[in-house]
This record gives sequence, C-alpha cells and structure tokens, in this order.
Amino acid sequence: MKPYVGILLTSLLLFGCSATQKEAEQDLRDPSVELKQTSIRNSTAIDDDTCYKYQRSLLHENLQDDYDRLYGALLHHEASVLLDCSVPYVMTLFDAVTFDHPELFWSNYEYNYKESEDKKSVTLYPSYAYDKKESAALQKQVDAVASPLLQKAREKQGDYEKVKFLYDWIIDHTDYVNKEENNQNMLSVLLDQEAVCAGYSKSFKYLLDQLDIPNAVILVQVIENPDEYHVVNMVQMDKAWYYLDPTFGDIKIEKSYANYRYAYFGMTSEEMENIYTPQQEIKKTTAVKDSFFYHEGAYLKGYDEDQITAIIASNINNPNPCLAIKCDSRQTYEQVKQLLRSQHIFNLFENAGYNPQEFEYYSLDENYCFFLNYW
Repeated sequence: MKPYVGILLTSLLLFGCSATQKEAEQDLRDPSVELKQTSIRNSTAIDDDTCYKYQRSLLHENLQDDYDRLYGALLHHEASVLLDCSVPYVMTLFDAVTFDHPELFWSNYEYNYKESEDKKSVTLYPSYAYDKKESAALQKQVDAVASPLLQKAREKQGDYEKVKFLYDWIIDHTDYVNKEENNQNMLSVLLDQEAVCAGYSKSFKYLLDQLDIPNAVILVQVIENPDEYHVVNMVQMDKAWYYLDPTFGDIKIEKSYANYRYAYFGMTSEEMENIYTPQQEIKKTTAVKDSFFYHEGAYLKGYDEDQITAIIASNINNPNPCLAIKCDSRQTYEQVKQLLRSQHIFNLFENAGYNPQEFEYYSLDENYCFFLNYW
C-alpha cells in the first residue's frame, strides 16, 4: 500500500453552496459486502428498505456495491471501509449515501483516505460528529419531535395532504441561518430549528421516507447565482413526480403575501429548470394535479377572465385578502401580467362582488406565479 495520503476530503457542503465534483472513466471491480443490522434504528429511525435510494439508482452497478459498503460503515460508526473504486469516485459515493440517508446525521461529511498501489481501491477513514452513544441520545430527541408529527401526517388524506403538511411544518418551524453546527444534517431542522438548504431538504426526505412516499434530494445550481450549489426535493405524489423546495418556500419577501411558499411546491421539471440547473440526472415531469394552485382552483390553463373572477370571489371572505394564481405557460403569464397592469382588473373585482381601493402584486417570472394583496 502507498503511505497514508494526508488529505482531508470533504463531502459536498451546502451553505448556499460550493463544491467540486470529480469524474473518472475506468472499469471497476465488483466488491461484495455483508451489511449488519443496527440497534440504533428504532422508533422513527428508518430501515434501509424503507429509504428511497434515488442516488444509488444513478450509480453504475459496480459502484452500487461500494455504496452499500460505505452505507454499512457509516451506519455502524466504523473507523474504516475498503472501497473497490478509484479516488475520483469517492466524493460521488459519499454524497450519494448521505443524500439518500439523511438519518446518518452523525456523519461529519469529512474523511481521510489511503489509496492502493494499483489505484483500484481506496481505504476510507470517515469522521463522525457524534459517537454511538451520543447518536443514540440524539435519535431519541428526534423521535420525540418526529413521532407525533408523523402521526398527524398519517391522519391526512392522500399524498398531497401528507406532503403539504410536512412542507408547511418545516417552513413554519425553521429559520434560515447559516451556522456551523449540524448545518448539513436533519438535526438542524428537527432539533435546532435553524438550517441551510441541506437541513431543510434532508429533514424533509427523512420524514417522507417514513411515510413510504418516494422522494429524493437533488443537487442543483441556482441560475441567478451559478456559483451557488443548492438542493431541492423530488417527490412522488399520486404516482406522479414533482419538485419542491422548502428552503426557497421559506424566503421572507418584503411584503407578506399569503401562500407565497407554494410557488415552490409541486413544480414540473420545466418550472424547476427555469430556476435551477440540475447537477445530476432528474425525472422529467409534467403533472400539475398535486400542485397547490391546482388544488385551490387557481391554476390557469390559458387566459380566462371568468376563472380569474371566480378566484377573486372565492377569496372575498378571507380576513386577509390575497390571491395566489399560477399560469400554465409564459403566454398565459404575460396576459395576466398585462391585466394586472391595466385598470381592467378592477372590472373583474367588481364582477366578483368586491370593490377594492388599491392592490399590489408580487410576480415570479420563473414559475409563472402571481400573489396579490388588495384592500
């Protein structure tokens, strides 16, 4: 073996967020590994069979064996693990495991390694934020929060209501704070209630996994800031895939616009790619029936003043009048924007039985949404 390589590698860290991914093209050998069961997995902790392992599915078949070996090592706080791959693959494997398994909160996302002389295998030495005893104690604290939350979620009818309940809970109970402790794991949301995007997304996945709702953490870059790495969630509702971003849903905009958070709930892949650039393979999606706007009757399939009037009428008795409207296309969006810029919108208010003196609106060009306050 070569002498110890004195390099500390860090897995993808998401603050708002930078990273380097390496790739290599070479044949990999097929390793074999026997995974043990863990005693820390109980109550709200997740079985490996329950977890939806999207990142694993994207790996080459031979790399999937290394994924399993690395998962087993992190699960049991092992001091080292032999991987039958070359060094450039290590970061990809580490990120895949920790994206698929947010319950491994004790991983410190750092490791050292030793490379074999033939460069076909690597011995990895993971770093842990918490030892086994500390991890077990923290898991009990997580259980105390997650168990009643999941019980309430299970009482909801259908995937949409379950997912929306958890999405709302995370946003309502979390502040976006860029801090060091636990900022890459689910503890930042479930215990600390202060997180960056990794905490939002991984805690969401952790909870969805336990409801047996297929989902994944997806690495993206924000188009408006290409130096910023970010993560969103890909979630299956009623057998169709959607994209959700609880981090962006928690943005505090200048004015208070009710339902703003749902602009990032139930996006199609096209809408998602108007905002982010995926850094990995994603599922192409077109479904809209489990978007918030579709459920609320506020999804416009073409420019329709009768439907807009009906949306206004349905909000008249709201103590804090606010409209939330989503358009099916750029063309429809531009037509609605023109309506809002003209006096004709007041005619629709009048037709709905309401006569506001003023209104203001906030628009999102990327996903064709409008939010209106009026008084």
